[in-house]
Order: sequence, then structure tokens, then C-alpha cells
Amino acid sequence: MAKKTHKSTLKRLKVTATGKLVRQKLSGRNNSHLKNMRKSTRTVLKDRLVINSSGYVRRIRRLISS
Repeated sequence: MAKKTHKSTLKRLKVTATGKLVRQKLSGRNNSHLKNMRKSTRTVLKDRLVINSSGYVRRIRRLISS
């Protein structure tokens, strides 16, 4: 029986040309709520975050590669 690709994981993560896994750093959490009272340095965050942990990468690749 063939394994199926985990679609929600595929939508949330992207694989770069070098093979690294990239995801959004904050997808709404602490990003829009009460934004006016926060400093601009706190609201301006990096868009992407690279996942380097080998255990996570192995597990995620297994879900995506099917």
C-alpha cells in the first residue's frame, strides 16, 4: 500500500533549493492582537524560520515525500 502525502504539512512547509525546510515564523499568533501598543521592533519579525533539528526534519520529510 502506497503512503499518502500529508497535505497540511505540505501546505505549511516549503523545501528550499538546498533542501532545507522553511515555515512561517508566526502565522497570526501575537501578530495582530493589540498591535498598536507594541513597539515596532516587536511587530516587525522575520517572515521565515528554518527548521534545523534533525529529528523534526526526518519526520517531516517522511510526511512530505510520500
